[in-house]
Amino acid sequence: MNPRGLEGRIDGRQRSTQYNSGSYSPRSSNKYDYNNMPNFSGKNKAEDSRAWLARAEWADYQNRFAPYEKKLLNEVSQDSANREMYQRLGQINADTNKSYRSFAGAEQRSNQRYGVSKGWNEAISDTRNMGINKTLSKVDAINRTTANIAERNTNIIGGTGSSTNRSQLTGV
Repeated sequence: MNPRGLEGRIDGRQRSTQYNSGSYSPRSSNKYDYNNMPNFSGKNKAEDSRAWLARAEWADYQNRFAPYEKKLLNEVSQDSANREMYQRLGQINADTNKSYRSFAGAEQRSNQRYGVSKGWNEAISDTRNMGINKTLSKVDAINRTTANIAERNTNIIGGTGSSTNRSQLTGV
């Protein structure tokens, strides 16, 4: 029986067992159910009550939050972070190559449409310039990706949000 003498009721109203989403229901199997706190008596009543509440809070944390923290920490572990980074770097390489092939094709079609043809030296120069630009784009994308993954992992471990995202939202 709870201290107010109202079984299953809080402040005289029927206690809801589900939120609006319908996905949450209280765990009744937990031996540290806040609604069924034992009545401690004797000289150490306050100490026993506080100890019971501390154990209940720890059990609640272990049941609800610890699995998600463990999952996040596994995502930012060295092996997982390296695997994700290599996947993204491979995607950067493929995307950059595809983008520059598409651009070269569009430029060639545009030149043909207007009857423009390039000389041998101009074609070599354009190919060289496109190669330099493609390499610079890849390096920039790789550097940004590496920095973003490192910042994300640091933020997950530290429990903070991204400073970049905060400044974009607040305008500061």
